[in-house]
Amino acid sequence: MLTKFTDASTFMEWLPIFRYAETLLNLAECYAQTGQTSLAQDCLAAVRRRAIADEADSLNISGLTGEALLTAIENEKRLEFIGEGMRGIELLRKGQTIEKPSIDLIVTPDDNHYTWPYPETETTVNTAIN
Repeated sequence: MLTKFTDASTFMEWLPIFRYAETLLNLAECYAQTGQTSLAQDCLAAVRRRAIADEADSLNISGLTGEALLTAIENEKRLEFIGEGMRGIELLRKGQTIEKPSIDLIVTPDDNHYTWPYPETETTVNTAIN
C-alpha cells in the first residue's frame, strides 16, 4: 500500500508542478540522448546523492553510457515519482505502449484511446478544432 500522501483531512491533491528532481532527470535524459554522457551522469548523480551516499550506491553512475544510462535515468524517474501519476505522462511523451497486465490492458500509440480528447469547453468555444 502506498503511503506517500496520507493527509486525507486536507484533501491534498497532486498538482502539476515541475520538481527540481524532475528537471534534473529530464536534463539528464537530454544530455544522454545527445551524447553528453558526463553531464547526464552528473545530473543523475545529483538526484541519487540526495538519498544514497556515493559509497553506498550499488549503481556505478560513472560507468554508465548509452542505453544503460538512459535506462538508469528512466528507473530513477520511476523511483522518484512513485505514486505521483507521472508514469503515464512519461509513456505518452516517449510514444511508448501503455500496459496494465493485471486487467489485461494494452494501449499502443496508434490506438484511438492513446491521446485524450479535447475538453468539451474547448470544442464549444473553438469550433475550428471539431
